[in-house]
Amino acid sequence: MPMFLKPRTKSYELQILHSLTPRMEFSNSLRTHFTNLNKGYIGEQNFETMLSNQLTIDLLILPDTYFEVNQSLIQVDTLLFTPSSPYLFEVKNFEGDYFIEDSRWYGPSGLEVNNPLAQLQRIETTFRKLFQQLRLPRVDVKGYVVFPNPEFTLYNAPRNVPIILPTQIPSFLKKINRSSGKLSDKPFNICQSLLENQADPTPYSRIPEYHYDQLLKGVFCPNCHKLEIIKSKNSLSCSECNYFESKQEGLLRNIKEYNLLFPHRAISTNNIYEWCEKAISRKSIQRVLLSEYVQEGKSRSIHYVKSN
Repeated sequence: MPMFLKPRTKSYELQILHSLTPRMEFSNSLRTHFTNLNKGYIGEQNFETMLSNQLTIDLLILPDTYFEVNQSLIQVDTLLFTPSSPYLFEVKNFEGDYFIEDSRWYGPSGLEVNNPLAQLQRIETTFRKLFQQLRLPRVDVKGYVVFPNPEFTLYNAPRNVPIILPTQIPSFLKKINRSSGKLSDKPFNICQSLLENQADPTPYSRIPEYHYDQLLKGVFCPNCHKLEIIKSKNSLSCSECNYFESKQEGLLRNIKEYNLLFPHRAISTNNIYEWCEKAISRKSIQRVLLSEYVQEGKSRSIHYVKSN
């Protein structure tokens, strides 16, 4: 069975932008950037679900890892080790009708887009340099651009290129399932070294400047980002999209969001009450804080820190 060596999580950049999007105005370019980041993450999640559900042999999967090589940052969406071969997947969550003309790629609007095959080639080249840099044993990594979105169509694709279209994913994974043999220590050791040498993508993040006093306060729906929350005794629901969660889940989400955006501001009952625009009572906030966090300080200096 597949062994995932770490969970796939939203990048720091995507978490920040997701938290900011209902609370401040984005420029058109930043809104497009956020939309593309989010679509990419959803595509990677969907492909990972396919791997988890359809692969049946013992193999290693290393998702969403960043590496710095010669001051150049690369992101490896999914690295997969079977008993016989390692695979590197560049996941593209494209949607709509795309076509290739004279080796150039064009999107549904007819405008040229970055060539995913060229991106894959750059990542493969840098990845080989990484192995040299870390003095890892040489492996013949097979790279593919995979398109998991069933609403994606590609016209004029040449044959014998490392592309996996949505309809080809099941047969490709069946082929992997036919791999024979057992995993040796070699891929485990390689993956361990890669995990130990991950790069921090935060310095490369595109995060806008923001200030506490300028952000909208309130309990926003995490699904549609609307300030349309209906409260009941123990739950929160969105009148816009019918999203539902317990009051504790909603409060914890907002506390974590507050702490993510302002890690140096104290987590206190009054601060969270203000952050939620007084939509949830101080009593409810204090009860959740006491159940999930550790209280420190006395009197007016009481604040909460996350327990280990």
